[in-house]
Amino acid sequence: MSNEQSTQASELINRLSQYADFSASFFDDFPNNLPRKLPLKLGERVIGWLMMDWKAVIGKLFDSYAESIKPANLTEEEYTQQLKDYFQSLGAEDTKEIMSCFHSQMWHILEFLPEKLHDAMIDLAVEGRQKQVIRSQQKLGAEIPSPAKFAMELADLEREAIKRRLPKLKPSRTKSQWKSEDNLRRFAEKVGARRLLFQCMKNMYEQCCFDAGWVEDLKQDELFKILSRNVPKHSITWAVRHIGDENLSAREKEPVSMACEMARQELDLPEQDVPTLRNYYQRGIKLLREKRTN
Repeated sequence: MSNEQSTQASELINRLSQYADFSASFFDDFPNNLPRKLPLKLGERVIGWLMMDWKAVIGKLFDSYAESIKPANLTEEEYTQQLKDYFQSLGAEDTKEIMSCFHSQMWHILEFLPEKLHDAMIDLAVEGRQKQVIRSQQKLGAEIPSPAKFAMELADLEREAIKRRLPKLKPSRTKSQWKSEDNLRRFAEKVGARRLLFQCMKNMYEQCCFDAGWVEDLKQDELFKILSRNVPKHSITWAVRHIGDENLSAREKEPVSMACEMARQELDLPEQDVPTLRNYYQRGIKLLREKRTN
């Protein structure tokens, strides 16, 4: 097994282990042994449980597709009988090949449902707070934060999450923005600043014992107020959303790794994986040192 395959297998096990009933024999007797019991969390606190029926998921995916290609001139009964006759005429291998695409869709849901629910719970909590802020500002007759801008910030975060879940397209060469020494210096400087900010946020998150209300304590912290001054709101929101993300590896959750992604987004540089970003950070630091000694 190559290093890349080993990493992918480790990441898969990490995602599936978030199910309470995950076991090493999850792929035996497919799909009966797949993990089904998932804790609903707000931050680190379990607030409920979700039970999944993967056979029902596969059935729904198949039904939705079959409905989308149903000929208009057939009744439901005629079409159902036509499908039944068709599948009865197929061999086991042909049936397996047809169903493989629905199994693949189901597997994607299984793998990333914990991440998606984690993000959704945080988004709704943040959205609820924003709703209260707007109402309070309305009563005071004060300036009201734009709901459209807030929605756009959350949409940007979801766009990045979707891109992470889909296969990555490896560029054939380094993108021009990353070739610029000025960009590498700016990136290194920004990472240094965001590293301190993220460490401050991480410390508060741990001090609050991962409680869902830790963000309110963070906003009262004097060091956070200083370090977050002039930092884009979407960058803070991204960090809050990912600071307790169990879908990230230990290396991805290190302050320098998180700071690299925050800096990349703020500088609008092309997306790269964590090892590549950390490499660019080191190159930027080297260039800054050379500039200071000249």
